[in-house]
Amino acid sequence: MSGIGLVLGGGGAKGVYQIGAWKALCEFGYNNYIDIYSGSSIGAINSFLIQTMDWKETANIWLNYNLSKVFFTDGVDLDSLVKTIRMILFGKKVQFDSLFTRDGFVNLFDTIGLENLEGTTLDTYVTVANVTEIPEEERVLKTAMDWYKGRKSGFTQYIHIKKPEANFIKDILLATSAIPIIYPPEKIGDQYYVDGAINDALPIYPLNKRGVNKIIAISCERINPQALKRKYPYSEILLIQPSRYLGNLFNGTLNFDNRKLKDTYYLGYRDVKKAIKKIDIVLSSGCR
Repeated sequence: MSGIGLVLGGGGAKGVYQIGAWKALCEFGYNNYIDIYSGSSIGAINSFLIQTMDWKETANIWLNYNLSKVFFTDGVDLDSLVKTIRMILFGKKVQFDSLFTRDGFVNLFDTIGLENLEGTTLDTYVTVANVTEIPEEERVLKTAMDWYKGRKSGFTQYIHIKKPEANFIKDILLATSAIPIIYPPEKIGDQYYVDGAINDALPIYPLNKRGVNKIIAISCERINPQALKRKYPYSEILLIQPSRYLGNLFNGTLNFDNRKLKDTYYLGYRDVKKAIKKIDIVLSSGCR
């Protein structure tokens, strides 16, 4: 038995959908057969959450932790963010670094206990966009405009993590979640990175390249299953995606309202239960 790969896409606050889906996957026993992971942005963070703790603890982080303080600086509300984003997109200069900080992420990673993974063996890919070659004076605005216009920025890297070091995991998760406009590019060594979902929102590619042909892919956005099949014709992919639209940048990606999070969480749970009834790739793989 070759095992199953799990791919988790980007989506900010919509990433709670993946945790609801994960709960259902655990109830069906799929978690026992997943041995390789790939994630972009919030999907990468979720991939480490579910490898560090059980689904109940992971759900507790999403549903009971104050995630607004993780993503936003104290005193900066959603209306202020919307105003700032629109100013930047229209070419107006703002004091970028004074509005947004990564301190909340660091505190969250300390809460998660990533150091518990040290000494273990992982097989996880984290997607980042390497924007080092973009001139420093253009880097923030260009990556923001590339993201806004749906263009790739810099070049895509799939960082393979096998023997985890807590500090490196923190750095790479900060890099893959460095949403343009919201945060400046993250520097690791002499390289600069931004949100991996800009270039590959659902990173099946590194698993496909490894020859993993049975994959569960959880997207926070609606995508065309046929297009996915054409792109990866030799992979058997169980695509889990929202049965209804989860919102745009402002009312979805950046919306950490607790009621919205709970609603999205349970949608992910229900969607997986429906999907498994239609396509049971575990049964077809002979795992059961």
